[in-house]
Amino acid sequence: MSAAAPSVSIVIPNWNGEAFLVRCVSAAMQAVRQHRRETGEETEIIVVDDASTDRSVEMLRRDCPSVRVIQRNVNGGFAEAVNHGAREARGAALVLLNSDMAVRPEFLTALLAPLADPQVFGVTAKTLGWSTGEPDHLNMTARLARGQIVLEYSDPAEACDTLLLLGGAAAVRRELFLQAGGFSPLFQPGYWEDYDLALRAVKAGWRVVFEPRALAHHLGKASLRERHTDAAIKRLHERNRLLTTWSTLTGARWRHWIGLPGWVARPLWRGDGAARLRAFGAALRRFPDAIRRRRAFPPPCLRSDAQALAATRPPQGTVVRTVPGEL
Repeated sequence: MSAAAPSVSIVIPNWNGEAFLVRCVSAAMQAVRQHRRETGEETEIIVVDDASTDRSVEMLRRDCPSVRVIQRNVNGGFAEAVNHGAREARGAALVLLNSDMAVRPEFLTALLAPLADPQVFGVTAKTLGWSTGEPDHLNMTARLARGQIVLEYSDPAEACDTLLLLGGAAAVRRELFLQAGGFSPLFQPGYWEDYDLALRAVKAGWRVVFEPRALAHHLGKASLRERHTDAAIKRLHERNRLLTTWSTLTGARWRHWIGLPGWVARPLWRGDGAARLRAFGAALRRFPDAIRRRRAFPPPCLRSDAQALAATRPPQGTVVRTVPGEL
């Protein structure tokens, strides 16, 4: 790394990432070199190790000695690790990468370009499955159905305004990220803290951009799968969808509560209603925390819920699909 002050900080949280961390960091270093050649900007890479018990840090220090490593003594989860790295970072632009993400050499330059617009809060990348090459994370938007957030995805060829940001492959303005409190621990151990933050930013009048030219290959949910079954991960999604609704949405609240019993019960007709019921119960236990978050970091609400959703529709002619199992 150059001794010059970095303009960009890449923060990579790690927990037991022995199988893929070095590959992730090596790819990021290649993107850093290309970005420096193209723009002259200096970039630092920070790995925040969240009390790993494997050899990932040992291997990283052996193979990538120039990378700065922050070792946490107690495991706090994804949000706390990212927030720790953001506080320690020196760059004005913060690039967030999961430890199971391998970026293309052109990734960094493409991802950071939209931040030249001072109205852009963050930029989210396009990710592909590590082994298959199939699309993994695309342009994520949402609509309200019976007062519930329903996720949608599309694959536009050009950059466009979007609603939701992928915390494992994205760039944000560090100052704004910290002002907003970073990723909230409300959603621990993970999922939706990035969506929640992006939704708040859009409601506050900022732009979030999907940049398909910023490409990364994603192994997918590697750390959480060591601790949670697929069924438990599904429950986390459902629980945190509710917590986002309660802590962030405003105008849709009454429609949400009216439609909530049907949303909870509807999967019973498909034979898988127990998972959603358990997710609802888990969300209720965190309801006081969701209300405290609403009061501690209230969105300025320059845009209503409906305006935020309308402002981030995919480009005309783009095929939009609902994420399976959302309704």
